[in-house]
Amino acid sequence: MVGRIRSFFATLMALATGALPQARRVPPPMFSPQYVEALKGVLDLEPSDAALLESKLRKNPEDFAARLKLMAYDLRADRAAVESSRREHAQLTVWLVEHHPDSEILASPYGESPNEAAGLWRAAIEKFPKNPKVLWNAAGFYVHRDAQMYVRCAEAALALAPGDERHATSLGLFYAQQILDRSALASQVAAQMDATNNAFVLESAVRLLKSAYNKSRMMGQDDRRLEELADHCFARAKALDPKLDAAWIYPPLDPKMVGMFAPGAPPPAAPAIPANANYRRLKPSAFPELPPAIASMLNARGCLIPQPIAAGSPRNVIRGEFFEKGQPAWAVLCDAHGFATILAFRNATDSHPAELERREVRSFLERTPSGVFLYDREIRAAGRKFIMENYRAVGGPQPPSIDHQGIDDGSEHGSLTLYWYGGQWLKLPGSD
Repeated sequence: MVGRIRSFFATLMALATGALPQARRVPPPMFSPQYVEALKGVLDLEPSDAALLESKLRKNPEDFAARLKLMAYDLRADRAAVESSRREHAQLTVWLVEHHPDSEILASPYGESPNEAAGLWRAAIEKFPKNPKVLWNAAGFYVHRDAQMYVRCAEAALALAPGDERHATSLGLFYAQQILDRSALASQVAAQMDATNNAFVLESAVRLLKSAYNKSRMMGQDDRRLEELADHCFARAKALDPKLDAAWIYPPLDPKMVGMFAPGAPPPAAPAIPANANYRRLKPSAFPELPPAIASMLNARGCLIPQPIAAGSPRNVIRGEFFEKGQPAWAVLCDAHGFATILAFRNATDSHPAELERREVRSFLERTPSGVFLYDREIRAAGRKFIMENYRAVGGPQPPSIDHQGIDDGSEHGSLTLYWYGGQWLKLPGSD
């Protein structure tokens, strides 16, 4: 469940930053403004805050925001394995199924209902056979429990609301996956796909089928059955929606990728980094704020400070309370002899800095389209808020009591936070 939530937020962030290709159509928002507002600050909640929310909900079970915030808190990475949190989340969800089976919360990553809600879902289906929101939510309950019931609920909902792109897309992906898995429902859903007049269903199915076909070619198998099925569904989708964005729905495969993962094929070559790659590095003198003793030591070691940007303010020299609260310290990313190492200085005269996370420089070099090399690594001071928010978002080792700063060591692929505690440097979760 936590993995689904991480994936959910990763997809939202990727879409927001342009990291995923954009569809021709922009579908309506997945959730209401009230839903989005209620989730603000979930990573900041302490047990005392949760207790206040529980009190509010006891007084008013219809408090949408308090219920959603508590459900998100219970599924937070640091809470999801706690038995009391699992029980509370189940109770909060079951109440929704019983009283508001059409709630958008039940269609979200926080609304997965437990097995004991099965009877309530059957009752909801019988009571609201013409409510597509109830039927879609019920379908979500059954999708990994009873494929036949999922199809029954989803198809009934689609008949009532054929323009619901989000859910129609989910159904199309389900159809395609059943065919790819050659499941017991494969023939049934293939017939449904051949009969449907819903372009949303076909378009999403085509994307998955075409992706699977491209994968078969990369594996050196060239599954013609998939190609024929994808072509057939694409033609039907195009007939239903003449303005179909073919590049998005039916992406081609780069010929260079055909057979690249076939048995016995040589591994893909990593992009070559020239030995003389010219990336931006600065001398310690570019950082006048450095104490003289530290600058002198960096010069003696032959340190240059690599930069993650081609121009602008110097980076990778930071000041903070990295060892004790109230004690100023320094951290410098030292690039020397093909390796970059974080040097952590206890004070302005420390002559024996801690040497942390020594890494080959070339593994962090990236070439921009213009041919310029950048060093994709940066250190930053990390306070309690940053450390706790990342722990609560992604899990990992539980941080100790945070009373000073850590050193966050990151790149575009994520980060880890180094925290001095008990005479050693702990590695805590950074940004995902």
